[in-house]
Order: sequence, then C-alpha cells, then structure tokens
Amino acid sequence: MNEPKHVVIILNSPLPARERMQPWLQRAAMIIAADGGANRAAEAGIAADVVVGDLDSLSAEVKKSFAPGQLILRPSQYATDFEKALEFALEQNARQATIFGLSGGRLDHQITNLNIFERFSERLELTAVDAFGTGRIIRSRTVLHVAAGTQISLAAFRRCSGITTTGLKYPLREATMEWSINNGQSNEAVAGTVTIDLREGSLFLYVADALTAEEKP
Repeated sequence: MNEPKHVVIILNSPLPARERMQPWLQRAAMIIAADGGANRAAEAGIAADVVVGDLDSLSAEVKKSFAPGQLILRPSQYATDFEKALEFALEQNARQATIFGLSGGRLDHQITNLNIFERFSERLELTAVDAFGTGRIIRSRTVLHVAAGTQISLAAFRRCSGITTTGLKYPLREATMEWSINNGQSNEAVAGTVTIDLREGSLFLYVADALTAEEKP
C-alpha cells in the first residue's frame, strides 16, 4: 500500500455497524486490536491482524484464533492498551490511523481515550469513527466541504484561542475555548463550505455526517 500507511485500531468499546466501518477497513494496511478490542472485532466478523496490550481482556476463545506471533504482549500498567496500540502502529511506520470504539463504554475510559487521542494526534493523523460521524484534532485552518444542515461540533481539551468560523449557523469570532468553556456543540453548516481558523491550541472537530434526519435534535 502506498504511503501514507493507514491502519485501523479497534478498542474494547461498542463498535459502529460493520457497514459503517467497511470503507476504512477495506483500505487498511493493518487491523490492530487493542486487547479486548479483539473480542469486539470477532463479534463484528472482523479479522484483526494483531492483538496488542497486556491481553488480560482477551477471551480464551478469541485468543485461540491467533497465532503466537499475532499476540503482541505489552504488560506495562503505566500505559493503556490504546496507547500501546498507537505505539505499535508508529513502530509499523503508520502515518494514519482510524479508531473504532473510542466512545461508548465506561465514562472514565472515554475521557482517558480522548486525551490519548489528542496527544497522539501530534504524531499520527488520527480519525475517530462512531455510528454518527467522525472526529479529529485540528491545529490550523481547516476547510470542510459538507452538505448544508450537517451538524459540526468543536471542543477543546485545553485553552484554544482565536477561533473564527464561516459557513456555520452560529459563527464564532475570535472565540476562546477550554475544558470548562466549550461553546461549539452541535453547530450546523449553512453552506457547502465551512472554514475553521484558530490562532493557538487545538480543537476536537466532530462532523456528524452519518446522522439521519430523525436523529437530529
């Protein structure tokens, strides 16, 4: 596969429907299950190439389907299985990674996973995919081409300033966001092109491109 090498990482949380995941699965050079993510993958009929982690959540039945060389034991308790999977992806010279299972499950896991996602986005081009849309971290001017009515959310993990948008129903002008002040939830595209500028920091950008009309509030 031509660079940039794209991998899929499956976490141990509820996954989107198989048909939702298929476009990313079919172009992945490697499918990495983060420990118990292998159980989720097996339930969805996805054959992971490797399982990475301390392997304490991997079911005995699913474990039997992997050769010893496919089980990458990383026992450290000072890193999560998600971190271990991301480090393994970097060791395989991956430049892009799509994450399934980032949300859902325990709230503490979700918060930790989002912070890991933000931190590793400085080293990998990361995309999180759930049943409703896609998320990524942006640090500079970003232009989106979306259908009018598409819901777009912006959130900050730490202070982000100079946020200015065009093409949104509720535009932002030199706005500041941080963990406790987020005013970018469920905005809406009013034109086919949306621009997001920021002067300092990073933002989590979520595009709810898979919402049906019935699911939109």
